[in-house]
Amino acid sequence: DSQPAICVKYPPLCPSCNKPVAPQALLFDEGYHSHEHYQFERMEQWIEQAEVIVFVGTSFAVSLTDCALEHARQEQKLVYNFNIESGKLESTAWLNVENVVGDVQRTLPMLVKACEEEFLAQGNG
Repeated sequence: DSQPAICVKYPPLCPSCNKPVAPQALLFDEGYHSHEHYQFERMEQWIEQAEVIVFVGTSFAVSLTDCALEHARQEQKLVYNFNIESGKLESTAWLNVENVVGDVQRTLPMLVKACEEEFLAQGNG
């Protein structure tokens, strides 16, 4: 039994702006401020409050990573880049990057352990 094809004459509309709803994927030429549900301003607040910034498996090809890296440069925050390949992000005079290369199932638990140790060393817990 094959199901009949569903034919949609018009795309669904966003309840906030009444424009056609985009797929839940951000295209390279779109901005995160385009719709409230992306909560980009909230991300900017988190980045401002962060002591370090951790990226996991990104190509650094979208504006979100650009924004976070620019903030890290301005505030001289340490950046960790967890990726399966090296060479995605380089340290410069303006950006302090630690590249952690390998399978994140192995490398991220190492980060958690290092954070726990630092937390305890500072007299917390």
